[in-house]
Amino acid sequence: MFEKIAVAIDGSAVADRALDTAIEVARRFGSGLTLLTVQALRSDYESSIPWKAEEDALRVMLEQSRERARGRGVDRVEVVYRTGHALEEILDFAHRSSPDLLVVGSRGLSRGSRLLLGSVSSGLVQSAHCPVLVVRPAPG
Repeated sequence: MFEKIAVAIDGSAVADRALDTAIEVARRFGSGLTLLTVQALRSDYESSIPWKAEEDALRVMLEQSRERARGRGVDRVEVVYRTGHALEEILDFAHRSSPDLLVVGSRGLSRGSRLLLGSVSSGLVQSAHCPVLVVRPAPG
C-alpha cells in the first residue's frame, strides 16, 4: 500500500513526532522511507547562526534520524537535504519522487495565524499529489 513514504523534518518537537509516525508506518508496511529537510534561504542580517553551522546541524539531524529509523526496523532509508522555501521544496520533491504518503508535522497554528503566516502542512494538504498525513503536536 505504501511502498515509498517521505517525512519532512526540521528538528522541532512536532517534526520529531512526525518522524516517529512515519517510522512506524514504514515499519508496518515494509516501506522505504525518505527523510527530507529544507534549510531556509536567509540573508546575512536575518540570522545570527552562520549558514554552514546551520547546514551542519541539519545534516547531523538527518543522519541521527536515519539511524533511529534503522534501529526501529526500517531498512530502506534515504536522506534528502534541500535549501529554499519549505513548502515549495517539499512539493517539488513530492512531485519528482512520487511518494505514496507524505508525513509532516503541524505546529498547531490558529486559523488566524495560518492566514497571516501561511502553513507548510496546510499548503501540502492543498497542493500535494499524494496523501498527506499531518501529525499534530503532543497534547498538553
